[in-house]
Amino acid sequence: MTKIATVRSQPTATQKPTNRLKLDPAKTQSWQAQAKSPEARPVQTPLTSAKPSSGQKSSVSPQQPTSKKSVQDDELKIYGVNSCLAFFSLHPSKLVRAYLSEAAAKGKFKALVKWFVTNKKAYHVVSDLELEKVTESKHHEGVCLLVKAPEQLELASWLTTLPAKAKGAVLMLDRVANPHNLGAIMRVAAHYGVIGIVTCNPSALRSGSAMRTSEGGAMYVPILKAKSMEQAVKLLKAEKFYVMATSSHHSHDLYQTKLPARSAFILGEESNGIDPVLATISDKNVIVQGTGKVESLNVSVATALLCSEYWRQHLPK
Repeated sequence: MTKIATVRSQPTATQKPTNRLKLDPAKTQSWQAQAKSPEARPVQTPLTSAKPSSGQKSSVSPQQPTSKKSVQDDELKIYGVNSCLAFFSLHPSKLVRAYLSEAAAKGKFKALVKWFVTNKKAYHVVSDLELEKVTESKHHEGVCLLVKAPEQLELASWLTTLPAKAKGAVLMLDRVANPHNLGAIMRVAAHYGVIGIVTCNPSALRSGSAMRTSEGGAMYVPILKAKSMEQAVKLLKAEKFYVMATSSHHSHDLYQTKLPARSAFILGEESNGIDPVLATISDKNVIVQGTGKVESLNVSVATALLCSEYWRQHLPK
């Protein structure tokens, strides 16, 4: 069992990441893939009400709950304040529809509402109950965006876009499935300038829960699809990435290990760690040493420690 890959608690990240690798966004950012702008839709009731009578305060009346609208295969739901603000800031042309509480519409999302009005797209001011129905979560934070899904990047294709001398850290997620861990990992990855996250299940990282937990970090790190982790290891090695597995067996102390400019870290699923096969085909196994009083670290905490040490050894100049 890996020493640093089981579920415990979630980490936090408070500092804005510094970009480590300047790549062509059109080729590297999964959220920057070119797509046609959504078809214009009629605007719902704008954020104004009938003229109030004397002595009354104007307010925005939430619409009555409506039947939940279907989400197309090429669409995603994003909820949570920071994730929605980040998406709106980076990719407004991919917005399809918005659901907001009255407080959100009159507060942090005034600019978004104005954008929807200007572009004649539908938005809905709804109750918390309706937002729970739309997001299927009680943790919507008063906002949900329906957006065009990004073009899925394949690891093999993405590697061809890397400049020959480009450096950076890549994360490889072996069956990590908990959405809160995935969100925390994306948050950490954005903070430390990780250049890509490899997975066999990209949809898990684009769930509403994972993206909310990422606090906007999901918008900044390319999600790279691999057919298998074994194939991903071979592809990365072929491009001179040094692949390290997080394992407690025959492992080297992370803080005594020199991390190459091109490093890839394999992190395993929450209960049993990485597939033993991956440990055998990796260039090195590493471990975060501790007191041993607990069996292991949460996978997102382990990710933060790995990325932090890579960042320390390769500080931007």
